[in-house]
Order: sequence, then structure tokens, then C-alpha cells
Amino acid sequence: GKAGQGGRKGKKGAEEAGKGQKPQKGKGSKRPASEDLASPKKKEKAARKADEKAAPARQEASSSGSKAGESQASAATPDGGKGKKGKAAAKEPAQSGAQVQRFPSGLEIIKTASGKAGGKLAAPGKRVFCHYVGRLKKTGKIFDKTKNKPFSFRLGVGEVIQGWDIGIKGMRVGDKRRITIPPKLGYGDKTTGPIPKNSTLVFDVELVDVR
Repeated sequence: GKAGQGGRKGKKGAEEAGKGQKPQKGKGSKRPASEDLASPKKKEKAARKADEKAAPARQEASSSGSKAGESQASAATPDGGKGKKGKAAAKEPAQSGAQVQRFPSGLEIIKTASGKAGGKLAAPGKRVFCHYVGRLKKTGKIFDKTKNKPFSFRLGVGEVIQGWDIGIKGMRVGDKRRITIPPKLGYGDKTTGPIPKNSTLVFDVELVDVR
């Protein structure tokens, strides 16, 4: 009888013990912290944060690298990175104190010498008297020049090529200019005497009188 009672008590104790071991809602299904970090969304978020932290360092490194590249490129040019300015300077006339005017048409006027400040002015409608030497820009060959007597014409009325009307205007007696005239302001696509068609012309001109 006692053995039977002991068996029943053991069974009842086991059932009570079993009740105490039931999992509580939510607690048993909770993931460990390590598994939470390993989830795809959290991994992506963590990677984004890491990228944001690293970005400033990358930008700084990139900036310093590009500056170093620029300084190396500058040092590699003969003029220390001033290539464009160097090229422009090379086109300037050799004469000291020369003044240069360049026009969209391609006409170029270089003032190589100045006459008296109050000298007579070459203005449209006036008759001007000039000594000149004309050359072909391509070859440097002289095709025409004055000798003892100056060449004269009325300025601005179409007696000469357009390049002359523009290039002589504003000169004072005693002034000297080098006038480079493109074909469209010269003789164009027509051969004229010793001047081939489509020639750029260079005239060294001195204004000797205005009437």
C-alpha cells in the first residue's frame, strides 16, 4: 500500500514539475543578440554607417591626391602650368611698347611707333599719305612697297581694300603700324598680280600726312 501511494505521489510530483517547465510566451522565441546583428537589414544598416564614417577620409585622401597630381602636372610644363599664357605671350610683337588690337574678323593692328600727340588724325573722308611695305604672311615675300613718293587715298570711302580703311583709321602723322589683313578684308579668293588668292597680307605702314 505504501509503495502504491509512493508511486502516485511520484507521478503527481512529476506532473507538477512538468507544469513549472512550460515555456513562457515570447521569452522562448527571442533571438540572441548575435543573431539580431546578423539579420540582413541590420547588416545593411551597419555597413551604411561604416561607409558614412569612412567617406570623409576617402574624400580627404582623394582631394590631397588630386592636388598632388595637379602640382606634378604643372611642374611638368616648361612654363610651370601657364601654357595658355605662354602661348599668348609668344604671339605678342617683339617691339617694346607695342600696342595690339585684334578683331573678330581676323584683322590685327600692332602700333609699333607713335608720332606727336597733337599730330594730324587720319579720319574718314580725309586724304591720307602713307609709306608702306606689303608682304605675304605665309612666305614673308614682299609683293609691293612705296619708294620715294607716298601712297595716298581718301580714307573710308572704298578706294582701297577694307583692311586698309580699318587699319589706317585713328593713326596720327608719324605713327607706324603693322596691319595683318585676312583674305576676306583683302583680295579674297581672287589672284591679284603677285598676290595669290586667299592670302593673308601684312603691311608695315607709316602715316606721313593727312589733308
